[in-house]
Amino acid sequence: MSRLDIRHLSVAAWAIVNMVLCVVIGQETGWGRHIHKAPPVAKVLAPDEVKLELLTEYNLPAMDKQYPQTLERPLFVPTRRPAPPIPPPPPPPPPPKPTMKKGQFQLMGVMILPSSSYVMLRDISNGVTRKIEKGQTINGILLKDVEPERATLTQYDDSEMLLMKIQPSPKGGVPVQPQRVVGGGLPNIPPDRAAYPPPPLIRNVFRNEPLPLREKR
Repeated sequence: MSRLDIRHLSVAAWAIVNMVLCVVIGQETGWGRHIHKAPPVAKVLAPDEVKLELLTEYNLPAMDKQYPQTLERPLFVPTRRPAPPIPPPPPPPPPPKPTMKKGQFQLMGVMILPSSSYVMLRDISNGVTRKIEKGQTINGILLKDVEPERATLTQYDDSEMLLMKIQPSPKGGVPVQPQRVVGGGLPNIPPDRAAYPPPPLIRNVFRNEPLPLREKR
């Protein structure tokens, strides 16, 4: 076969291939009608109604009926016997009894009358002195008994005795100095003291000391 025939055959083969490709492309594009085709519109489907079914409530089976051996021979007990019953808890201890707070007051004075008796109590915390009658209470403490130099306070089946502190009188009394006699037989008395009578003595009613009466002129 001559060189010219081979060339004609190759050209014819390529022409056939190109024609086949053109036919395929034409069919795919609808011979030019599907080149600018609009995109398809998506269809919106209504969702189906979802029905949720709730499960029935789960209840444990009765242990004594379904698993009697578990109760009769428990697994976590070395003896495989039921554990002994738990003893009841001990009763709570009784609340502590209230006690009397002592040392709150200081006895400053006592006054005993036929009708009643009174004491002067000084509160040590604030220094306030109050007059209390026998049978009255102060800060919840009862004044039970009053004596010449002492008082008894009671509270919560307890008592406290307050003693009044009395300064002892000096031994031997006050020494009397002899007065010098000036002419005329009168003692040497300063003018300021001779012009006025001697002051009366006041009795300390809170210490129950005897009172000397004022001298009659």
